[in-house]
Amino acid sequence: MDSHIISKSGQAPVARAEIVPRILAGEIVVLPRALDVFGVRAQIAQLTLKTIEDQCGVAPAAEVERAGFEKIHNVLNGEQIERLYAGVRHRLVPNMPPVIKAIGEHLMGLEAPFYINSNCVVRFFVPHSHLQASYATFKQHLGKLDLHGPHHDIYQDVALNAINLWMAVGEVEKENGLGIFTDVWGRTLPQGVSHVRDDQYLGEPLLLECAPGDVVLFHAHHMHASILNSTDRTRYVVTSRLTLEPPVHPNPERRFQYLRSDLVGTVPLHEATTSEGRDATPEELADHAPDEDDVGSPVSVAATPEALGEGEIMALDEKTCVARVDGALHAFARRCTHQGADMSLGYVKEGQVHCPWHNVSFDPASGTSRCAALKPLKTQDLPADLSPCRRSQTANL
Repeated sequence: MDSHIISKSGQAPVARAEIVPRILAGEIVVLPRALDVFGVRAQIAQLTLKTIEDQCGVAPAAEVERAGFEKIHNVLNGEQIERLYAGVRHRLVPNMPPVIKAIGEHLMGLEAPFYINSNCVVRFFVPHSHLQASYATFKQHLGKLDLHGPHHDIYQDVALNAINLWMAVGEVEKENGLGIFTDVWGRTLPQGVSHVRDDQYLGEPLLLECAPGDVVLFHAHHMHASILNSTDRTRYVVTSRLTLEPPVHPNPERRFQYLRSDLVGTVPLHEATTSEGRDATPEELADHAPDEDDVGSPVSVAATPEALGEGEIMALDEKTCVARVDGALHAFARRCTHQGADMSLGYVKEGQVHCPWHNVSFDPASGTSRCAALKPLKTQDLPADLSPCRRSQTANL
């Protein structure tokens, strides 16, 4: 199996001995078809189909098996998908630690005992139109059935030294996957209500694209977010975490449970649970403390809209921003129609302006999105006075 590093510029092979050092340095590693090496993906598939059969009947399970998990939203309604999520999680949690142990030992080259999060997370992300139809149900499961905005895992009190394992059960496309904001690696950005504060510039994300069975490894301190699903395919992944040393907990009141890898498979899981983790020291917490006075760097340093370079965006006022796309200036609403992200902190690529949170793309001339279920971004003629307001006046809007 040829593991590789992925970045926005492409991919490069990585030797097994270099996997962990590269992850700790902030790089993203893919283990192609890793779940198939151990036959795990087929087992998860059968477990999922059995859960559908038990909850919804033989016919829906057979239809999902025929169409694939990517089409599950065409077979099950929102309430059924919620029950499926809970049922699969209930069955999968006690079976995943041996899988993580095998990945760590045989594919990551971990020789010393390590620590496996006892939990795993099941994530079904349906196309956005179906998400909207079942939003009252799905919004109760942030990050599992509903999109999560850009965040550091420390926001959820995850161990400071955790490594994420993001495992694709079905195919993952860039338009329904995960975005990792590699440009801000090494920084801890201030938190807003549920994710990063909305005045932070994150840069263009690395968008994951996975074949069924791929496992993506990245440090938990990476800023990352769900991508709004603008495809007609449901994204099905399972995630877990491990630490190389005893977990370092940032919040003593919320310690996640970990298992010793050398005990997993040899004793009952409850006996493999360890208390070896510790609370983060004041110095470690200080190293991860955000600068609350931090304001995201502007996408452009141009003084006027006329001076904008190709692909640059600038805020004109509280409601409007302007971007130069394919040589032309375009003015459009400053707030994304999805969840209100500041479009002046987005980016331009392939003739589209992209929302900084969930990578929603809009045509700057028409305001239409590649997601037909999303409201268009309001566009307007360029105002006669193109003098932009200063970012210091528009931060924290």
